[in-house]
Amino acid sequence: MYSRWFIENLQYLKSLKLQFDKAIYEPLQEKHKSIFGALVESSIMELKEDIEEIKELYSETNKDNVISRLKYLHERLEYLLEDEGEVDPIFFSLTSAQSLERNCQANGSFVRLVPDILKKMNKAGLLAEQWLHVLAVESASGEQRLGKLERVKTLLSDRLTNVNGEIGKIEKELDSESGELQNLLEREDRSVLIADRAKSLEQKLNKLHERVLQTYHQITDIRDLVKTAGGNDKFTTKLMADLKKKQKLHDEMSGKLKVAKYEKKLVEEDLSLELEIKPNLIRLTNGLQEKCEQLEVALDLLYKEREKIERAIKPVVDTVSMET
Repeated sequence: MYSRWFIENLQYLKSLKLQFDKAIYEPLQEKHKSIFGALVESSIMELKEDIEEIKELYSETNKDNVISRLKYLHERLEYLLEDEGEVDPIFFSLTSAQSLERNCQANGSFVRLVPDILKKMNKAGLLAEQWLHVLAVESASGEQRLGKLERVKTLLSDRLTNVNGEIGKIEKELDSESGELQNLLEREDRSVLIADRAKSLEQKLNKLHERVLQTYHQITDIRDLVKTAGGNDKFTTKLMADLKKKQKLHDEMSGKLKVAKYEKKLVEEDLSLELEIKPNLIRLTNGLQEKCEQLEVALDLLYKEREKIERAIKPVVDTVSMET
């Protein structure tokens, strides 16, 4: 018997809830948006917690309290009427248990559901009536609403100017630090380049040393031949010409060898200095790289904030333009 009564009443309450949504709750939301327009844009509401003065403009009022309470109640009604699983008692009103007879309370959620929804529907009706009254008052005070819009527009414009200033400042700093970082990275690589240069010079020295020894032995051999040539003037003349060429080549190779040795000495000193300062360079590079990363993160946050402000300010500017 109770089950039949329960099902019939639950169906009735679902129908009543649909009528409430269609005839009262949804029209109230539309009227609220039509009156407050850009002031209730979600893009602005996102900035309430970011910009203190906007938060003050949207401080909790009786209107906000009524709306939030009705929204909260509406969400709980939807859960109780639409969820097909076991009802969680946490969604019940505390007062609904008091309307049950003592012997009915033992049956728990099953018995309590209908009276709880009835109480919630009754409360929703009262809150909707209060909301409608608030909207009627607000609708009559268009000048106050426009003033609030102008204030929000000013706050957002000022904030956008500040954010753009911060972005420009950080972009300039990041550009400078990035250039310095690139120089340090290249300086770190310099020791590798110098080491390669030293290795190349070592190979060059070995070849020059071989050439110097080779020409030295050739000169020695020619001199020995001159000594044993006897009176053969023609052969001696040819040997002396070869000796002159080899001596010239030997002197040339010896000169190049000296230059290469000196160059290698300078490169080795340079490499020693680079290896000595490299740990400091690495520390500087790491510190600068970390700073650049922090600047990039800060820029990314500012870019996102600028996007939010630009998105929020557009409906405000459009509304102010239409109403002035």
